[in-house]
Amino acid sequence: IAEFGLDFKARGNDDIMLGIWLRSVEHLFYLHMPSAFHDHRESPTMFSQNCSEDSVLVHKMDSTRWRTFDPVSCHLCNTSGVMGSSSQSFGSATTAESSDWMSDDGGGAAVASPDAKSRCEDVLLAVCVFGSAWADWELRDRLRSALTNGGRLTKTCLTGYLFVMGALPWRDASMRRRALEEMALYEDLTLLQPLRKDAPALHAYAKAWALVKESFRSAEFVLLLDHRSFVNLQE
Repeated sequence: IAEFGLDFKARGNDDIMLGIWLRSVEHLFYLHMPSAFHDHRESPTMFSQNCSEDSVLVHKMDSTRWRTFDPVSCHLCNTSGVMGSSSQSFGSATTAESSDWMSDDGGGAAVASPDAKSRCEDVLLAVCVFGSAWADWELRDRLRSALTNGGRLTKTCLTGYLFVMGALPWRDASMRRRALEEMALYEDLTLLQPLRKDAPALHAYAKAWALVKESFRSAEFVLLLDHRSFVNLQE
């Protein structure tokens, strides 16, 4: 649709606008599954549901609501009281640990090491995560753990994912350094300007397929995911 030049409307809720944009596709089937796709149970909305290990996607997540995440079974029903964590957390990485992935290009900018792991090609499912701010590193850590399921899904190249980020922070030097370190450590962030400068909450979803082709060559399915979401790819 994007290649045909059909503009993505920019006024309204993103999910509704995306649905209106996609209605140009023939034989489009809208699937309504409130038991599997819902808001977090602590969210005061009509779409909230209780915890279920069968939930596929849970919206309205924040760093506190990830406390019941089970990284082994990949669900939000962990009652042990111990918050799940990613096997490789950027937030807990020290500068020394990050430096193993970094080098200097001579101008003081951090760049990825040549030994950094390359992405898979021809994945089954490509996930593009939109809406994450550079300061939201903790939410990205949590979502990475769910997206990789401990690394098992990405290692088999069934799933590939990208965090679609805005421009690098330039006012705060420490934040910029942190962003560059995260980019080099994970190689799962790509830079893309918002759809409109005066509407930073809206994103250029029309460019998602171009990003998928650039990063993974091809994919059978594409998931456009809000960064405040949990997704259970095992289901």
